[in-house]
Amino acid sequence: GAVTPCTLREFEGKTLAVDASSILHKACLRCATELVATGQVTDSFDNYVWQWLDAFDAFAIKPVFVLDGAPYDPKREVI
Repeated sequence: GAVTPCTLREFEGKTLAVDASSILHKACLRCATELVATGQVTDSFDNYVWQWLDAFDAFAIKPVFVLDGAPYDPKREVI
């Protein structure tokens, strides 16, 4: 399937499945980028995740975070 651009407003008041891996990956990338740039611990990971939570809240969207896909190698040993 094709991806169709949309806005959160289109899902106002609904329950929405959210790719948690994507949000967490982007939050980690932002945090690492700031850490390398400044050399200091940053709260950008938390801020990025809260920005999404606040956006869902602003449109009364109930997010259901989904972690899917094949486990990566270190996790495979645990499960």
